[in-house]
Amino acid sequence: MATNTRFETESSHEVAEAWAGQAAEFDLNTHGEYQFVAFYGADQSIVTGQRRVGEIDWTLTTVTEERNNIWDGHNSLVLAVDDDGYLHLVGDLHVDPLNYYRTTDPLDVTTFEQIESMVGSEEDLVTYPRFFEGPDGELVFEYRHKTCSEGDWIYNVYDTESSTWQRLLDDPLIAGGTQSSAYMQGPVVGPNGYYHMAWCWRDTPAAQTNHDLYYAQSKDLIHWENSRGDTVSTPIGFHGAELIDPVPSHGGMINSQIYLSFDSKQRPVVSYFKFDGDGNTQVYNARAESESVVRPVGWEVYETSDWDYRYTFGGCGGLEGKGIGISGLELGADGRLTQTYSHPKYGSGMWMLDEETLEPIEWRSPWNRYPTVAEPADSESHRTVMWAEDSGHSPEGTLYALRWKVDARNSHWADSDWEAPPPSTLELHELSMSS
Repeated sequence: MATNTRFETESSHEVAEAWAGQAAEFDLNTHGEYQFVAFYGADQSIVTGQRRVGEIDWTLTTVTEERNNIWDGHNSLVLAVDDDGYLHLVGDLHVDPLNYYRTTDPLDVTTFEQIESMVGSEEDLVTYPRFFEGPDGELVFEYRHKTCSEGDWIYNVYDTESSTWQRLLDDPLIAGGTQSSAYMQGPVVGPNGYYHMAWCWRDTPAAQTNHDLYYAQSKDLIHWENSRGDTVSTPIGFHGAELIDPVPSHGGMINSQIYLSFDSKQRPVVSYFKFDGDGNTQVYNARAESESVVRPVGWEVYETSDWDYRYTFGGCGGLEGKGIGISGLELGADGRLTQTYSHPKYGSGMWMLDEETLEPIEWRSPWNRYPTVAEPADSESHRTVMWAEDSGHSPEGTLYALRWKVDARNSHWADSDWEAPPPSTLELHELSMSS
């Protein structure tokens, strides 16, 4: 589904009351005629639900009432459905022991049971879980092991015949060792069928110490190479892959704002923030370029924005949302490249970019992906709107998404005297493209 597309609500209905004390992501997964959800209930428990597409009523079940940290915005929930219809659920993790659940019956959330481990090692300090589809349609699970300053990225693959997990690689794909951790986007599948990933490094828990932007690609998630096709050895350590931009520590790079996309020639483009020469925060788009699309020979870095504003951030834990963000590039049916942004000073907008220079040639502002009635934050209760798009397969021309509100101040932890906020209404929206 296009990321730089406006949507409007065709219909919506209430799913349940949800915990509003943290900005952790919920998950929605459409699988054939069924839809499944995973969220934190009003009592802070992990809840899953299912319905047939088109019906209003949901079957809800509490998976577990025990939580690691009810205030931590890192503790997202992720769902997946394997080829045999069994559901997999992981979440409530921020440097915590793995919480993994699987149903004993296909397509039935009421049969979730906790599984003690996946493979039995490197599962004690888990963060950033994600399920995605491998090159042969297999279910792959990704997570970071250890901490924000010494993290390793590990990949498991699921065998439906034996109902067991095993390592995709014997060693971590990216290894921070005892000094660094990678923050990345991907792997994502590009138009050439390759998996692509881009990441920055961090040497301390402090977010302002993000530095150095890197890239690698692979056909099979096992053998990796740079944009020129040269082999990248695994595990990938610092300096072990292709350097895109040597952004220094305290250089303005935001680890959660790194996006991979592709232009009309299928060249990878990495979008990110950093400080310019005057110390202002700008949007940059770096692209692997050469006359040969198949074997580009290097990266060109383009400054796309021209803002008079410095976004200052730092510290440990999650960053409070202050309205700054970007999307990757998107190639429309008309052949035009677009990129969206949100900004504390300049508002929201969409750029139409010149493909050669990646400079804006046309603007549209304001710009909102979701219905505008859902956008304003509730200033009195410090609440902001959260959306979670379908991680499964919405029907053609339709996008399903969850919507709820959270207290945006709780990105990592709450003050000792913090009172639990009132619950939020979790809604399911059926969205269509806006004209």
